[in-house]
Amino acid sequence: MISQKKLYLRIFFSFFLTILLVPSSLEAASFNKNFIVSDFDQFDKNSLSKSAIQTFLQSKNSVLATTTDLFNGAVKKASQIIWEVAQEQTISPKFILYKLQNEQGLIERASATQKALDWALGYSCFGGTCNEKYKGIGKQIDAGATTFRIYTNEASRFSYKVGKTSTTSDGYSVTPQNQATANLYIYTPFHGSDSGIGGNYSFWKVWTRYFGKQKYPDGTVLRNSNGSLWKIQNGEKREYISKTAYLEHSRLEDAILVEDETIASYPAGAAIKFANYSLLKDTTTSKIYLIDRNVKRHITTPEALRKLGFNPEEIQNATTAELASYRDGFHIDESAINPTGELIKNTSTGEIFFSQNGFKYQLIDTTVLELNYPSRSARSASSTELNALYPGSPQKLKDGLLIRDSNGSVYITSKGLKLPIANEYTFNELFGAARMDAVTLVPQSVIALHSTGDAIELIENIPDPIAPEITTPTTPSQAATYKAVWNSTDAKKRLSPGEVATVSISYINNGTGIWKNNNVYIAATTEGGETTPLKHASWGKNNGGFIPQETSVGSKSIATFSFNVQAPATAGNYPLHIQLTRLDSVGNISIVPGGLVTIPISVVTNDYAASIVSHTLPVAVRNTWSTIPIEVEIKNTGTKAWTKKKVALIIENHQGKQSPFYDSADWLNASIAAVPIENTTTIQPGKTATFKFTLKTSGIPKGIQKLKMNIELKDVNKPVLLNAQNTFERYIRID
Repeated sequence: MISQKKLYLRIFFSFFLTILLVPSSLEAASFNKNFIVSDFDQFDKNSLSKSAIQTFLQSKNSVLATTTDLFNGAVKKASQIIWEVAQEQTISPKFILYKLQNEQGLIERASATQKALDWALGYSCFGGTCNEKYKGIGKQIDAGATTFRIYTNEASRFSYKVGKTSTTSDGYSVTPQNQATANLYIYTPFHGSDSGIGGNYSFWKVWTRYFGKQKYPDGTVLRNSNGSLWKIQNGEKREYISKTAYLEHSRLEDAILVEDETIASYPAGAAIKFANYSLLKDTTTSKIYLIDRNVKRHITTPEALRKLGFNPEEIQNATTAELASYRDGFHIDESAINPTGELIKNTSTGEIFFSQNGFKYQLIDTTVLELNYPSRSARSASSTELNALYPGSPQKLKDGLLIRDSNGSVYITSKGLKLPIANEYTFNELFGAARMDAVTLVPQSVIALHSTGDAIELIENIPDPIAPEITTPTTPSQAATYKAVWNSTDAKKRLSPGEVATVSISYINNGTGIWKNNNVYIAATTEGGETTPLKHASWGKNNGGFIPQETSVGSKSIATFSFNVQAPATAGNYPLHIQLTRLDSVGNISIVPGGLVTIPISVVTNDYAASIVSHTLPVAVRNTWSTIPIEVEIKNTGTKAWTKKKVALIIENHQGKQSPFYDSADWLNASIAAVPIENTTTIQPGKTATFKFTLKTSGIPKGIQKLKMNIELKDVNKPVLLNAQNTFERYIRID
């Protein structure tokens, strides 16, 4: 029996950990003092047209919308001056607008004194006096932009440099990661207070609110044309080294497809290598940690590890540097209460809670369950058990979800906040118009759990009108464009020597030109463009020259390619370099932008490997059925024989724990579903083992369940690769 004192101590420490995970402000994006703005954004002179600048000023009711000044020998609108200076100095007009708001607030002021206009950027003003040579908004804009160009062209002259640590005038240590950030500190050598007042902190807030490409808030997952996945966290991009870490809780189609320059606008953070609730062993200290979101929790004793229910074989090695990207959380000893968390349903009231660390957090509506835990089910529990848990606040929606309320307002969740999407243009640009129909309608009670953060808004770059020509020649039709976006890849990443496998890849036609199976193809080569060792005998050309399965592929449609590869006899890494290529009407060959994909393929000699020959696993079942008979045939594709009595077919849930399909009347134990039925003592290389067992489906809550299957040889301490992976996974829908 746990003493009352110990229980309250546990609750206190759990509450302390909970506080560490709560966001501290209403800003969903994070200020990175070392990477405030990208070089591209600071110097993209074509980011806004003259019309777009003027429309933006008018939309803000800015005094600058009607301000004029003498510039280059003529009286011109402020918007015209901003655009001309941007073109002359190769600097972004957006950046000039940011500075005009940051220095004097002129973007959001309907009126201003002449002094504020004359010294709009504060250029050449020191100690309360200003140099009359630079008086006037035109001169201020021109001189300010020229100065930033000088900072870049003559970077060695100035104290703030890329990669060099310096101290700002208000006492902050900064190490600029790029030239644009160094330029900001040279111009304004102040960090700004932690409350977001003054200095470059204030600039960043204006930048983020108006035009910055870093519009995607924390928790959003981005995908580029090569299929790489990046999580936005603390204002940085963190690449998923293994897609499994992402796909365990999310779908690939939920990641937002963006241009490479959008990815590049975020500073790089530590890569995401490990899935949530991974067990990691520090290779330097030998300490073992449980990963819980962004926190690492030290497991202090072997008994505490045993109580968690993890297999010691699941412990992965991690370097101290890899672990440094996680914050330290409260340690886990043998008295810890459910540190990994679970869903619990009150059998009396039907209420559902998430329980962790001695707390219970109610899911006040089924939408929270569906959005936060799409593939998990709740364990039934009595009111007595639930009453013993300390009540926490109702659980909010996880980060990165697009939601709408009953009024039609659309938000994205981030750090426990709801961030309004300002308008339809912003939504379409950031997420694609096609996503609007898929945005989930959420009850007001759930919406109310989330405080409102800063709105996300993009300003449309309206093209300038074209002045009419005196003579109007016949206008030729616009030339077709050829661009692609990677859509999907299905390929085995690990092959045995000599193994033949099929590679399937698809692209979205992102241009205006039509792709046909006689003018586009994909070339499969080494990175250097040479014939790949993976070439199969069926290839008609050394580079494959594979044409799409579709006869014709129009704009925004998908082209699919499929071909065989064969592993060479020698083990090693053989990256397959795939390039979408076009043949024009006169026979010229050119690559299609966005059509490059590299598939990492390894050839390994496995003593212990297997492949599934056939199975009868269902796609969907009813929870009113009792049991489902299953038969699985698995071939020994390794080089060594299996001892039949020691071959176990393991089935677990998505967390590696007891499967909800466990049938106590049929399985050998809670994880071993079956052993081979063959009347032999060994399963020799090249031979097939047959496993028969049942899945119990009655009583499983409706939804999606993941079934994880793998082979264990109980007499050898080595993993068996199944279909070249550690596990075979299948989703089963429960109706």
